[in-house]
Amino acid sequence: MIVVYMAERNFAMSISRKDLGDGLVIKTADSQADVERVMALDCIVFEDRVGALCQQLFTSHPDIPMSNLIFVEDDMKGEVISTLCLIPWKWGYDGTTLKVGEMGIVGTAEAYRKRGLIRSQVDYFETLLNDGEFDISIIQGIPYFYRQFGYEYSIPLEKWCMVEFHHIPDLKENENPKFTYRPANLDDLSAMQKLYDEASKDLEIYTLRDEGVWRYLFEHNPKTCTAVDMWVVENVGKQIAGYFLTAKYPFGNSLSVSEVSKLSYDASLDVLRYMKKIAVEGNKPNIRLNLPENCDLVKVAKYHGAYGRDSYAWQIHIPDMVRFLRKITPTLEKRLALSPFSGLTEDVRIGFYTEKLVIHFENGRIMGVENLDMSGGVWDPIRIPLKASVPLFLGCRNREESMAFWKDMGASPKYSYLLDVLFPKMESHIYSIY
Repeated sequence: MIVVYMAERNFAMSISRKDLGDGLVIKTADSQADVERVMALDCIVFEDRVGALCQQLFTSHPDIPMSNLIFVEDDMKGEVISTLCLIPWKWGYDGTTLKVGEMGIVGTAEAYRKRGLIRSQVDYFETLLNDGEFDISIIQGIPYFYRQFGYEYSIPLEKWCMVEFHHIPDLKENENPKFTYRPANLDDLSAMQKLYDEASKDLEIYTLRDEGVWRYLFEHNPKTCTAVDMWVVENVGKQIAGYFLTAKYPFGNSLSVSEVSKLSYDASLDVLRYMKKIAVEGNKPNIRLNLPENCDLVKVAKYHGAYGRDSYAWQIHIPDMVRFLRKITPTLEKRLALSPFSGLTEDVRIGFYTEKLVIHFENGRIMGVENLDMSGGVWDPIRIPLKASVPLFLGCRNREESMAFWKDMGASPKYSYLLDVLFPKMESHIYSIY
């Protein structure tokens, strides 16, 4: 097994093509010309702005190497006929940084569909995940399809709150506005980054953005399907008091708000008034806040009558459970220390039915996590179907909710309590890096 694994690693690192038969070959981009050929396919399968997204990601994004763009070529015709890519992110996980790999821009030319081309590329994508030691893999894809590759709905995506215009109170008579608004520019980058980092403290799972990502959002995002308008909120002293982003190409007809900083109550009301102004001028019927539930703006809007709706979700896969649990060890130890299990010394086995592992606790510290063989059956102290573990470990569902959904999940009272301590529900929202 070790020899095979190393061979796969060497394949990912050194081979830029793999024959699939019938003149079809998997390749990775190594030139601007390759990026432009994949972009042309994306324009046909999706639309021009999606093609532009591909081009900008693989020529301008600071964190995305060109070799992460995977495609299938028909060698006989010299045409790119199928593609997907690996987009690296960094997420915060309650104090731990996760290395995240998104499977993005997945598409195949119509004449080549239902031939297993996506599956072949996903196999290669998995090799890249393991070679790069990614902690989790994510996708925003179509319903159900990616379950066959081990993905499970686990973190809210496009969570939203609808604000009708009559929910927004007008200024009182003789009341003067306390804030003004203008489009953001590159000079605002540092202030907006600081406001973003401050707002992220209200979340337990969130996107980490450095200056390079922020610069990409300013300079290259406007050319793509994910383009946003960036607005700065200034107080009467012309100091930046907040910001918000609205999507240029949203789902539906609403004014779609995709990001916002922390705001005071008064600032939230004033921002809603300005959003109403933008919406009316743009012939939008209402305002849709695609924001976390605990966001100040959402809370204020709901107190004035706005209403929430359920969301779609990120589909998530944990490629190596041992690696993931090792990575979040500092977070698990912190939770343990604040619980009745402080000082725990025990080897705790977790069975996933198709695999199992053990966590070695010593005086409240995790000394190791390792795989176990499947001998001895499946009746372990903690039993979790593998797919159920993803939303549990990422705080989407707690243990009780998971057990109500997965009838083959179980643990004794002691280990049920331990699971509740280690894996509570978490407030999460993923803002984009592109």
